[in-house]
Amino acid sequence: MKIFAAGEVTLADLLLLFIYLEVVAMVGVYLESGKLPVRMPIYIGIVALARYLALDSKDTSE
Repeated sequence: MKIFAAGEVTLADLLLLFIYLEVVAMVGVYLESGKLPVRMPIYIGIVALARYLALDSKDTSE
């Protein structure tokens, strides 16, 4: 809702959206098969790390 109210999408919002989509996909795979592939949490971790590094480097470059 914050994105719609502001009328703009920032890099932080976009990367957070990718994390949400990965979590929803992981839950869907788990509910469908009853198993949780190891690669799904790894993908979430990679995207979260990329988000942290991108936002942290953005603040330090000023």
